[in-house]
Amino acid sequence: MTKKKLLLATLALTTTLPLAATAAPYMGLNYTHTRTDDIVGNMDFNALALKGGYQIIDWFAVEARYGSGRSTQTERGIYIADPGIVIEETYNIKMKDYYGAYAIFSLPNSTMFKPYLVAGYTEANFKLKTTGSIPGYYPISFTESDKVNSPSYGLGLNINFSEHLTANLEYMRMIDKSYLELDALSVGLGYRF
Repeated sequence: MTKKKLLLATLALTTTLPLAATAAPYMGLNYTHTRTDDIVGNMDFNALALKGGYQIIDWFAVEARYGSGRSTQTERGIYIADPGIVIEETYNIKMKDYYGAYAIFSLPNSTMFKPYLVAGYTEANFKLKTTGSIPGYYPISFTESDKVNSPSYGLGLNINFSEHLTANLEYMRMIDKSYLELDALSVGLGYRF
């Protein structure tokens, strides 16, 4: 599913749903710190995410997010290919971006703190650039890209400072595959219209 189709489907859903007394569109910006757990090890990435959604009723909202990666993880390795041939390589791994669509289930209450559960679908795009050298031979350099998608789930806390201004703290398992887990911890600000 492409980014445009995912965002268009979310927008179409939010504009065709019946209005309720608490119905309101909202948008926000989050800083997200992600950590992978894969067959190679752990890697940390940071991203800025723009989110937009629609609070349909007090306890249910739909939301679309797009996050842009802001950091690169660098790993170095030395390998012995054959006796006397040593390969030195540097790997630069970046989470280029991610996007997703989610359902938000809130616990209605009369305080400024509103806990919630989130479930949906995320696609993350990674880029790997490898550079290196073999003494006496040409340098090595290549780039690969990979997309990983998965159902996502998590929990969070919205803090309502006023009728319009909110903040949130959230933990989400963005990608949950047998070979890769991508966990995200994010904080952000939002505005309800």
